[in-house]
Amino acid sequence: MFVVPLPRGEGYANLVWQVQGDRILFKTLEGFQQNSPVIDLGVTFFTELLGTHQLVLLRGEIKSNLLSKEEAAKLVRYMREAYCDPALFSWVKRFNHSARDFDWQEFMSQARPLEPEPQNQGSGALG
Repeated sequence: MFVVPLPRGEGYANLVWQVQGDRILFKTLEGFQQNSPVIDLGVTFFTELLGTHQLVLLRGEIKSNLLSKEEAAKLVRYMREAYCDPALFSWVKRFNHSARDFDWQEFMSQARPLEPEPQNQGSGALG
């Protein structure tokens, strides 16, 4: 289980992911705290090719209108990085195994998860 802040306007929408076998379910923090049955994003891993091709396929399914396709892709990319990058994985471990030592502000400043997109300050022209 881990939490990820998704940039939204001037702030963040905080989501929680929870691993359940070959699936990872994403919910808003509020939905998780309220034990809501609503899942915002479900990711399923298909491991059939792992032994022969060292390849795992995944399929993400947006289950609510909270996320755009681009945001869902960012969440999946960040989730993969969190398990592959030792520095990021240390935050996941701390969150799950020593929650009292998990400092949200430190996480946000050091791990820099899903930073907001820079706002286009120009005349509206793409360049």
